[in-house]
Amino acid sequence: MKKITIVSSALALTILVGSTFMLENNQNVAAKQEKLKINDVRSTSQIREYKEELSRSINTLSKEVDDQENILVTVTFRKPLNYNQLTKIVEDYNINAIQIVGRAIQEEKTRSTFTARPIDGQLYDKKIIQEMLDQNDAKFKGFIEIVGEVKDGEMVNLISDNKVYSLDPSADKHYSLGDTDTKPVQGLYWRLENNNMTDE
Repeated sequence: MKKITIVSSALALTILVGSTFMLENNQNVAAKQEKLKINDVRSTSQIREYKEELSRSINTLSKEVDDQENILVTVTFRKPLNYNQLTKIVEDYNINAIQIVGRAIQEEKTRSTFTARPIDGQLYDKKIIQEMLDQNDAKFKGFIEIVGEVKDGEMVNLISDNKVYSLDPSADKHYSLGDTDTKPVQGLYWRLENNNMTDE
């Protein structure tokens, strides 16, 4: 697996070529109950089952926490978003972005995933992203996921947006599906692609 990282004062980027990925942070989350784990999700039926579990977890959170409390979520989009669409989603739902995940295409239609961490209030830097893509002979397809904090009161609105496929709060301190102790949960986009479930 080829990995290239570019860091600047504006943005830090990593590209993982032809592979899925894990996103890391230092949050410690305790699993509250055993459910279908993201790493076990492969088939269309498992994706749908997992999405139903996410809906139940969002409903549980909405009843248990204050509307203004921040919830750590991984948002998977229905199709790759361009720069303006991503910015609008972040602004419309006041998402405090921690990591954005993009899709690029390389030779022979190889899918590549790149991640970017916003720095100093800047969501992304087009110039740096383009430099990274050029170094890897890759073409930008769009943003497929975002990891960030959103107010509990905004979660229902966000999941109702027609650009959003799923909203996963599994790694939040309030609720866990038991997937991991220290990492935000991976998004579902790669799995949606593998099962022809995207809106592309």
